[in-house]
Amino acid sequence: MSGKSIVTVVDKRTIHTDALDILGRVIKDDDKVGRDAIHLAVEPVVAGEKVFAGQDVGRKEDGTFGTKGCPKYLGIVDPFISVPVQPGEKFFLVIYPRNITTLRHVWEHPDFGPEVHNPVTSPKLYSLFLKDSGPNKINTIKAIRSFTSFGLKEAKDIADAAPCYILQAISEEEAKAGWTALASVAGVGIEEWKSPTWITPPGNQIVWEPPVTTDDGEDDFSCSC
Repeated sequence: MSGKSIVTVVDKRTIHTDALDILGRVIKDDDKVGRDAIHLAVEPVVAGEKVFAGQDVGRKEDGTFGTKGCPKYLGIVDPFISVPVQPGEKFFLVIYPRNITTLRHVWEHPDFGPEVHNPVTSPKLYSLFLKDSGPNKINTIKAIRSFTSFGLKEAKDIADAAPCYILQAISEEEAKAGWTALASVAGVGIEEWKSPTWITPPGNQIVWEPPVTTDDGEDDFSCSC
């Protein structure tokens, strides 16, 4: 022995750092926090509707994620995405902090156990199109506005442009609701939403159809630390 003592430093910190305990609320004056680095759990999921960066979302009945028709919110849309996430597109869900039971590269969460399946394939979506504006264009405009958020000008533009698409990348229920509202006043049809491709729908309007993502069977959880 050289006579030098060996000191072993034991890091007693856990994954629940001061920052992780406070993340999600306003920092108060008596919170003793400083610069920190933390882990956040992420899960690749599929959007069931248009969602935006940082938006609170939950799991829908069909396994996709959005703000409508979900019993509770589980996290937020990747806050670093600079464009809206369209229905059928895949994104990282950032799980709310303090709900993870273990936080390593393989993490556990009560709502994301092995028995929970989060699809990474696109749900079946549909397009609703106007074949003709019918004998009374005013009634057609009223019908279009009854099941969309379109204003008078937007609805009139669609009626004037027939044949053209009214809505694209929508659920079967939304497509049927639109068809029901229009069928008695104008020519209307439903078709399966096709992707990925550039298409020219009726009316010669170029529309971008986002690509379909597929399940590659791999664990997409990653860490940059």
